[in-house]
Amino acid sequence: MLDVPLTLRGEYVYAPLSFLYICPVCGDVWAKAIVESNAKISRFLPRLMPCRHHSDGSFSVPGSMQIDLEPEYNALLMTLPDVVKWEFERHLDLMKV
Repeated sequence: MLDVPLTLRGEYVYAPLSFLYICPVCGDVWAKAIVESNAKISRFLPRLMPCRHHSDGSFSVPGSMQIDLEPEYNALLMTLPDVVKWEFERHLDLMKV
């Protein structure tokens, strides 16, 4: 299941990577971020991050697309209205628990 398909475009210091978000608990691919640079889609890097239905017991928000130690990527994500809405809803879900 793919909850949040999106395309990012931007300039990068390093070679850009597209990400597949895979839940380590259920194995679902719950999102993908296709990073496009110079009209080319970059290779995919799998990211094991819990989906919104599972928690890994850490302080991270289940289902969040934010990646630790990737501030440029996170800032680029937050320029997309669909991602802002997605992140807001995931944080609200956390408050319901």
